[in-house]
Amino acid sequence: MRAISNDKVNSIYSLLRSKKSNSKVAKQVGVSRTTVQKYRSSLKMSGNVNEAGRPSLISQRMVNYTR
Repeated sequence: MRAISNDKVNSIYSLLRSKKSNSKVAKQVGVSRTTVQKYRSSLKMSGNVNEAGRPSLISQRMVNYTR
């Protein structure tokens, strides 16, 4: 497997952030759809991850006050 240049990786990330489909990104950059999917999933992993579980009934200010 050949390494992809940093320019192509940056292009993939910028196109994915602009809500382009995997197929369109792959055609525009010149890589496979599988490669684009790999970078899309890594982008999701590094994004904001919501905490699981029941939402808090009190504010963060009140939590800090009760400590």
